[in-house]
Amino acid sequence: MKGGLNRKTTGWIFAATSVFVVIFLFLAPFHQGLFVGYEVTFERPLYVALVCSLVCLTFICFYLYRDWKIASHGDILVALIWIIPISYFIATLEAITSQWAFIEAFVRLGWGVFFVLGYYITRHSASYKILLFALIGSGYVIVMFGLLNWFGNAHYIDAVLADRLSSVFQYPNAYAAYLIAIAICALIMVQSSRKKRYLVFHAFMLVPVLLSLLLTLSRGALLVLFVVLIFYLALLPWKRQLISVMELGIVGIAAFAVYGFAVKTRGQLLENYSPGVSLRGWLLVLGIAAIASLIVLGVRLRFGRLDNNKADKLWSPRRLALPVVLVSLGLALYVLIMSNFPFSKILPAGIAARLEGVNLQSTSVFLRNTLYEDAIRAGADYPVFGAGGGAWSVLSESYKSYPYSSSKVHNFYIETYLESGLFGGIVLIAILCYVFVLLIGQIKKKIRETNDDNRWLIFPVFSIVILGHSFVDFDMSFFYLSSLVFLTLGATAAISNRPTAVIWGKGRVTKAFASGLFLVAIFMIYKCIVALRADEYYRSSINVLAETGKYDAVQSAIEQAESLRPGHPQYLVTMAKLNRLMYRDTKNESFSRTAEYALNKLKAIDPYNIEAVEINYDLDMDRMNLDRAHEEVRRAVELFPWTIGFYEKAIELDLRLGTDSTLSDDKRIGYLREARWLANEIIRRIEVIDRLPETERVMSRGVFGLNDNLQAQLQLLDAIEAIPIADNERLFMENKR
Repeated sequence: MKGGLNRKTTGWIFAATSVFVVIFLFLAPFHQGLFVGYEVTFERPLYVALVCSLVCLTFICFYLYRDWKIASHGDILVALIWIIPISYFIATLEAITSQWAFIEAFVRLGWGVFFVLGYYITRHSASYKILLFALIGSGYVIVMFGLLNWFGNAHYIDAVLADRLSSVFQYPNAYAAYLIAIAICALIMVQSSRKKRYLVFHAFMLVPVLLSLLLTLSRGALLVLFVVLIFYLALLPWKRQLISVMELGIVGIAAFAVYGFAVKTRGQLLENYSPGVSLRGWLLVLGIAAIASLIVLGVRLRFGRLDNNKADKLWSPRRLALPVVLVSLGLALYVLIMSNFPFSKILPAGIAARLEGVNLQSTSVFLRNTLYEDAIRAGADYPVFGAGGGAWSVLSESYKSYPYSSSKVHNFYIETYLESGLFGGIVLIAILCYVFVLLIGQIKKKIRETNDDNRWLIFPVFSIVILGHSFVDFDMSFFYLSSLVFLTLGATAAISNRPTAVIWGKGRVTKAFASGLFLVAIFMIYKCIVALRADEYYRSSINVLAETGKYDAVQSAIEQAESLRPGHPQYLVTMAKLNRLMYRDTKNESFSRTAEYALNKLKAIDPYNIEAVEINYDLDMDRMNLDRAHEEVRRAVELFPWTIGFYEKAIELDLRLGTDSTLSDDKRIGYLREARWLANEIIRRIEVIDRLPETERVMSRGVFGLNDNLQAQLQLLDAIEAIPIADNERLFMENKR
């Protein structure tokens, strides 16, 4: 771990960045995991975290300016990592939604900061240990906090989502991915602990970690756990593999044993909370965990000497035998799942139901496959530099194949392709490959050098788990998780680093790079602070609206927010909505003009904003500007073809214009033909829905179906088409009465 920060000249940098990382690891997850959710409510904690990380970047820039030279593969990666945020900033130039594109670009800049922090902190032996224990310790804190919510001792919003544990992340699958990483890390700590008390502690914590994983009821996470476990075991000598499986089996059985009781206790607490019931749940979990940890200690004392035997070759048949057996068992389990094996006879009800629900036509599998196809199709229209960050949250309405609801692609790599194009996707994959190729090149040497201490494996394993699970979910949309990925990637680059010929020594090139990075950091800090100030004004406007309802105060606060963050869609939507309502009630044209100003800006910077389209249509109808309302609702049908409400409004307006005696016969016929086309389009899309799997069909018909008003409109259309056009107006008026 040598060769990191020069303690004599840059000790303060080491101290400041290490303190920041530790604070971040323990505090940041309690702000919804810093979820990037494309809503104002998620922005403030995200900006605060970005400001703090960018301040750390300015500290790192001092070191880079003084001492940096590109003389190793790690140094090359420190330079290359910034291409990832550059690819996203390029995408903002033609972004579909500029506000979310900038936020995603800021997030990628934060990734670069954490990669550099991980790289330099890990190269210092003391900070390496701090990072290692902070990573594990923060994981244990989050696990215990999740169980506090499960047993009714804490009440974090959506920490338990329905019957699934989600802890601080409020999303069970993301929490499950994090738990897998913590579980493997804890197992490594058990294997590497030389002192009995540390071994017992980490074995003890493995029980609540695995129990929490079971309580998430995440099927994809269990698959990732299986794959990563095989990868980890393949790196160990075969005798240590057996000990690892024995130890994991002990704590796994303990977690399974307490699972049913934990579920039953949760049900009792929901019916009638009782401190005694909660305490009984805790005592059982902690008691079984203590017993399991002592059994693990006994296994280590009995068989631990096998660890001292000479290690066999890295890819020897003996080393690969157990992983091959586990793969065979995994394939057998897959066959059982696909053959509808009755798991309810041997597994707890909740887990059995999740496994029995897996098939190629199940809701989750079908939805994800459709999502991937639709997102790739959208990305094909923005192939080189992408559609900008957050693109799917708005493009999904236009590209989805049926009326599902998902603002995330559920695949990090496809989402990267959509948002930053082939350029961004290739850059990301190239950097990940660079890091892991370095690791593979050094892994045999590292295992030989640290045969009794594999704690260094925690860093690559952590990033591999989250990146692997991100193939099927949106874990990387949590800035906390994605930051940990790049922090551990930087640490992986440090522990697998090797020198190269000096590309650039200390001089103008490295100083210019460090200076440029420093200026970027200062500018981005300023932008984040401005965004925080704008958020304060916007929040105050919402508070004033709720408390007093005074238009002038609300409008003033929104205008101040919008002046600081021009083009923020939520600010403009709120302004447009407020002024449209004021115009509807007062008919004062100044309100109408203000609403139109906000809507025109939205159309330019966020053309797929569905709220803006709805407000625009309502405003035109309030003004009785039927031609413009007709244009807007037709545009809405094209942009949002699975939103039944726009079809309803379009048909109703077409019928109104089609029976207007002040219009020419040709225009009236045109409107009626358009209404018929819309009616046929509804029928066609309902036929598409009817071909979906049952669950998806039921859900889709719930959001895209014929309500009573729409059915009445279609009946009226049939009646109008059946009579001469001269009688259309009379029939329409009679129907209105």
